[in-house]
This record gives sequence, structure tokens and C-alpha cells, in this order.
Amino acid sequence: MLSNIPFATYIGFGIGSVATGIMYRRKIVRLRNRLQHMWVDFMIDQRPSQKTEDSIALFFDGKDNQFRPLRTAEEDTNTVKSP
Repeated sequence: MLSNIPFATYIGFGIGSVATGIMYRRKIVRLRNRLQHMWVDFMIDQRPSQKTEDSIALFFDGKDNQFRPLRTAEEDTNTVKSP
């Protein structure tokens, strides 16, 4: 009976170590997945936004208190667009 105590202690420590390892691995896998999702979201947010062709830059004309286009249609057709 007394000789079984060390054996039972080693089995108890072994079961505890395996359970701790399983819990640690699950937390690491969850953390890795969360970090991967955060990285994907970050990379999606960093993409340059595509400007629409319909957007017009305006400025405020103080003479008649109205907004005017910053460029005229002729200036837009003469500009060179970079790829």
C-alpha cells in the first residue's frame, strides 16, 4: 500500500501535465487564429481606396458664395493619369 503512493503520484503528475498541455495548445491555436484574422483585417484596411471617376473636387468661391469645381472638364482631359 505504501509502495503505491509514489506510483500514484507519478500518474497524477502525468495526467496533470497532459491536461495542461492540451489546454495550453488550445489557447495557442485560438490566439494564432485571432492574430491571423486581425492581420487579414489590417491588410484589407491598408488597401488604397479606388477613386471614382464621378468624384469632383470643389472649392468655395467667396465672390458669389458658391462651391465651384476645382478643375474644368478641359483640364481633366489634358491631364495624364498614372497607372
